[in-house]
Amino acid sequence: MTCAISVLLVDDHPLLRKCLRRMLEDDPELAVVGQASDGAEAVELARQLAPQVVVMDLAMPVMNGIQAARHILRLAPATAILMLSMSADEASVRSAFEAGAQGYLLKNAAGLDLGSAVKAVATGERVLDLGPMDCESRRV
Repeated sequence: MTCAISVLLVDDHPLLRKCLRRMLEDDPELAVVGQASDGAEAVELARQLAPQVVVMDLAMPVMNGIQAARHILRLAPATAILMLSMSADEASVRSAFEAGAQGYLLKNAAGLDLGSAVKAVATGERVLDLGPMDCESRRV
């Protein structure tokens, strides 16, 4: 039996964090070990909890996802960062990958399979989904 992939969730919207947690906890191969509401809190929890994957919003108060990713990866270079965003603009995507993110998903991506994306970045794969929203494919 393999150990579950440890995940830290980071988003400034509590309802979205709850939804993301629910999506991930439905998969026995994933374990949410913590949650943060801003980038600064994410850096501190990443230091304390050493998650394998950080699923993080790009736009947050105090410290955004780009800044937090840089700090987290300085502390723990083996951590995989999966960035979530409402923005599909090229500059945001490029900035996320330049900061060290392994993946970038739109929050409204069609057929979003967050669990599969987390598993992919945990194994070193790059993930990019900038597709349009399809409500039917996002059932929890």
